[in-house]
Amino acid sequence: MSAELTKPLIVSIVGPLMNKIKCSIKYARKNIKFGDIITPTIELLGEQLIPFYCASHCDNFDEINTLHNLVFLLALKT
Repeated sequence: MSAELTKPLIVSIVGPLMNKIKCSIKYARKNIKFGDIITPTIELLGEQLIPFYCASHCDNFDEINTLHNLVFLLALKT
């Protein structure tokens, strides 16, 4: 799969869901200190690890679907 086709897929998985997670952590009502501690981990996950995983496994749609479901669950739980 070419980079032109994989970039929209990666952005659709990472972009809106990771922004929701970041906003939920930044403006938390409870556990504000924990949010400050975990913010760099969430940024690393959303900006480095998930895009790399998606680019590496772009030919396996089951793995991409599983990753999308996990990121959606993380966004839902935050």
